[in-house]
Parts: sequence; structure tokens; C-alpha cells
Amino acid sequence: MLSSVEQGSFGEEAKKRIAKRRHDVIDDNTKRYSKVLNSEERMRKVIDYNEMTAGIAEISAEKDDEKRKKQQEKEKKNKEEKDTENKAAIDKEKDEKLPGIILDVNKGEVYLVSLKVPRRMKEILTFYLNMPLAAVRNTKKAEVQQTIRDEMSSMHQEMADAATEARLEIFVAPL
Repeated sequence: MLSSVEQGSFGEEAKKRIAKRRHDVIDDNTKRYSKVLNSEERMRKVIDYNEMTAGIAEISAEKDDEKRKKQQEKEKKNKEEKDTENKAAIDKEKDEKLPGIILDVNKGEVYLVSLKVPRRMKEILTFYLNMPLAAVRNTKKAEVQQTIRDEMSSMHQEMADAATEARLEIFVAPL
């Protein structure tokens, strides 16, 4: 018996016993604490606490939703104001440049295509032919020239068709 005590006091056997003793202490303490924690009074407090926490979480979620909605409304309002300002600026620019553009367009397709300033051609597409500014902004000069040719030829075709219809109406008109 004495030899077993000696063996348990040092070496590997001692390490195993210390771990076992520690485990027993923790296990006993856990059992004692669970008796205290699982009492009816304690369980009611835990239930009340959980209900209170759920209520607070719900209120917090509602506040977060309200903040998010207000932020979205504010962003939407700012975007609308910015769009309105941009549209007003574009309309003002159009009013300023349209008379000169009309003069350039009246000079003909050859003049428009021969313009050296691509910006002026883009202004013609944007303000005279009502193409979206975003579509015109990044186009190359050759593409702009081709678009002007196409639009001008379609305009000439529409005008010729309208003139032909007017002539036909004159001939068909009852006497």
C-alpha cells in the first residue's frame, strides 16, 4: 500500500491523479451550482430576463428599421434634387446652344461631318437630335460622324416623304 502511495505522488501516475482530482472538484462544483441555478426563483428570473431581452431587441430592430427608412428617403430625396438640378442645367445649356446648333444643322450634313470639334458634334447629337447624354459622352469622332450622317439622311427622307404626301393630298383633294 505504501508503494502505491509513493507511485501516485510523483511521475506520470501523479499527473493523472492531479487531473482526476481537479476533474472531481469541477464536477462537484458544477453539480452544486446547477442546484442553485435551477431553483424555481432563479428560473423565473432567467425567463423574465429573456423576455426583457427579446423586447429590447424588438424595439432596437424597429429603431434600426426606422433609421434605415429615413436614410433611404433622404438618399432618394437628395438624388431627386440632384437629378432636377442636372436636368435644369442641361435645359439651360440646351437653350443657350440650340440656336447655334440649328444654324450649323441648316448648313448641311457635309458641314456637320467636317466639323473639327467633336464636342460640337456631340452637342448636336444631344441637344438637336435628343440622344441621351450618357450614350453620346464616350463615343468616338468616327461614330459621331456616322450617327450624324444616319440621322440627317433619315431626316431628309422624312421631309421628302412629308412633301410627297402633301403633293398627293393636293392632287387627290376634292374640287
